Amino acid sequence: MIRSCPFTTSTEPMTDITIPRRGAAAPETVSPSLEALFAKLNPEQLAAVTCPRPYVLVASIPGSGKTLALVARAAWLIRRGLRPTQLVALTFSRKAADELQDRLVRLLGDEGRGVWAGTFHAFGASLARQHGRLLPRGRTAGFAVMDRDDSRRTVKRLVRDLDLHEDPGELTELLDRAKRTNGQALAALPDARREALAQLIPAYEAVLESRDALDFADLLIVPVRLLENHPDIRRQLQIRWRHFLIDEGQDLDLLQQRLVELLVVPFDGAASRDRTSPTLSLAADDDQAVFGWRGGSADYLLRFTQLYPGATVINLGENFRSTPEILAPAGRLIEHNRRRLPKALTTQNPPGPVPEVRQFASDKEEAQYVADRIVQWVVEGLAPVAVLARMTAVLMPIARACEHRGLSVRVTSETPLVERKAIRDLLAYLRVLVNPNDWSAFERVMGVPPRGIGAKTLAQLHQGVIRQGVEATLAVGARHHKGLAALLALLAMLREGMGGPAATLRTLIEALDYRAYLGRSGEADETERRWSHVEELLELADGWEPRHGTDIRTFLDHLVLSEADDGGVTSHQVVGLTLHSAKGLEFDACVIAGVEEGLIPHYRHAGFDDLEEERRLFYVGLTRARTRLLLTVCRTRMLWGRPWAFGPSPFLAEARLV
Repeated sequence: MIRSCPFTTSTEPMTDITIPRRGAAAPETVSPSLEALFAKLNPEQLAAVTCPRPYVLVASIPGSGKTLALVARAAWLIRRGLRPTQLVALTFSRKAADELQDRLVRLLGDEGRGVWAGTFHAFGASLARQHGRLLPRGRTAGFAVMDRDDSRRTVKRLVRDLDLHEDPGELTELLDRAKRTNGQALAALPDARREALAQLIPAYEAVLESRDALDFADLLIVPVRLLENHPDIRRQLQIRWRHFLIDEGQDLDLLQQRLVELLVVPFDGAASRDRTSPTLSLAADDDQAVFGWRGGSADYLLRFTQLYPGATVINLGENFRSTPEILAPAGRLIEHNRRRLPKALTTQNPPGPVPEVRQFASDKEEAQYVADRIVQWVVEGLAPVAVLARMTAVLMPIARACEHRGLSVRVTSETPLVERKAIRDLLAYLRVLVNPNDWSAFERVMGVPPRGIGAKTLAQLHQGVIRQGVEATLAVGARHHKGLAALLALLAMLREGMGGPAATLRTLIEALDYRAYLGRSGEADETERRWSHVEELLELADGWEPRHGTDIRTFLDHLVLSEADDGGVTSHQVVGLTLHSAKGLEFDACVIAGVEEGLIPHYRHAGFDDLEEERRLFYVGLTRARTRLLLTVCRTRMLWGRPWAFGPSPFLAEARLV
């Protein structure tokens, strides 16, 4: 069904997409492969793919074939005359971007590689590097990216230096939030914490300047300011890129929303667009907006047709994933949220078993029952089975019980590959190879392997960096310290023979004898685990070069600015995931453990807006399952070292599951 958004009464004229034609091809000429793809689409998907309006919001439900529709729309635009290099696809994970581009290549051949596909942060980094002369003071186009661990360590040091009596971890989060909201997030804080941040923020920014670095927030802030303050650049980009394809629009924070507006809204700020302005397709489900804690806001979708006059909202309301028995309680649950776009939730899938709700006296009983049920499902051929929970701690007893029954289990860590020790070691070397001023990376490589550079020497070097910069400080230090001199000689040798990321990594690993270094821990299992991470990095680098080229700095941006491991592809029979990390995945059989008040909804999120988000999170969990769904409740659960008494989640009653 196609309809205008019910939240607007806009009478602005609608202007169709205008794309310059190439050659003599007719506007609707499509290749046989594209015709075959169109044949798979239902009427709503086809309407989303071929809608000629300039701004399209594809309001999708879980399992509605949204990715298929996005790929088909990109291919349709290209076949109508849009050059692939004029299309930008923005998503929230590297995997999603790579999947979209891979599908386009299969559909269009090498032409599909011309589409720029990546995350918002990677896109921001690319813009910032292209306009290095306009970066904030002290930054060059070769700036380093301070990842979250770098920021945490920097804040921890500043808290000590400034004698601030606050938790460094909490201050790091507040600092990031303050930067993203231009200080608005500080208004509601207690005076003591606000005063601590008032000291911390300028000191932190001075560190970034001294290191020629930007942090994650800057990678959105800098492009927004660039486009706001330089109309000539904004106009150039609007001419260069003609269409923006955005996935998971419900998760855009205020900076990302502003960036999209600056790239798409007509340059002159007029209410109606002209035929030279870029166009926009945005796919989203406000009912899956579960990242409010990091700035995501579904309000953007509710205001879409006000922000973009002439916009059309197209609903994808047919679920191709789940049985009617699973969708029905999910639909009843989400209807309790007041602020949402009303959407159909239908399926033509055959019926299946009714979701099962089980209550237990303890988490030990829960674990035994769930493990036995998973064994049955594995025998039925339903592996991998997902076990979902609000917190990782809830998953562990079930994981152990499954292992005791001989099942292979993976509890997905929320720590991405790039934050694992071995990977951080090797990437730190790549960072200093491409940016000799990246002090955060230098601090790490000086100890890998150990070179006799102790805490006193490191502190002296740190003070030197503040006074005279990284390169000058290291040059002086190398005259007095053999270990530092040897490191600089190694880096010079590596730079001289530097190739692409894969070859450089292999040369580096050999030069460091890195596997032997890992083996010094004395624990064979730990050595093999870390070495497996190295092999994963090498495999990733090997796959990167044919797709993206051999530029190491771009490779680093690609890795550092990607989302955490989402656990989607696994050879294990059981995969444990938090509800947040399960978003976007699907499984034949799912268990949602710990469906208890205090966990789902979480006791820290009792406010109205938070409660709606907690309900959306449970909705995400329910809709991961295709055919089997088990939900568990415990009267007593061991958490944080002591027993906790819980009652069933009120969401179970709302969904009419109890």
